[in-house]
Amino acid sequence: MESWSELPQILLNGIVHVLRSVAAFHSDRSSVEHHVHNGGCIEEFGAALEACHPDYIRQRGEVAGDAEACAKATAALHKCFAGNREWFRHQFICRLEEGLDQDLKPSPEQVKMEDETRFRWWTGMNRS
Repeated sequence: MESWSELPQILLNGIVHVLRSVAAFHSDRSSVEHHVHNGGCIEEFGAALEACHPDYIRQRGEVAGDAEACAKATAALHKCFAGNREWFRHQFICRLEEGLDQDLKPSPEQVKMEDETRFRWWTGMNRS
C-alpha cells in the first residue's frame, strides 16, 4: 500500500471478493440441492450429509462421526445416483467419485479454494 488514501479501495476490493465467493458458494449449494431433489435422491443426500459432513457432525457436538454409518450413507447415496444415471451421470456421480479420490490426500490449498466457491458436499463421505 503506497498511501492511506488507497485503503478504502483495497477494503472495497476485499469485500467484493468475499461477497462474490459467498454468492458463488450459495448458488452452487442451491443448485446441488435442487438437482438432487429433482433426481429423487434428496433423502439419501441429507442422510449422507448428516452422517459424514464435518459441519453437521460439529453441529451435533461430536468430535468425529460414525465411520460405519457414514460409509452406509455414502453407499446409499451412490446407489440412488446410479439408479437414475440419466439424471446424475454427467455431474454428480463423477463429482462424488472425484471428490472422494481428492479427499484421500486433500491439498489444503485446493480445499480452501473450493470451499470459497463450491459446496463440497462430498466432504467426509467415504467408500465402504
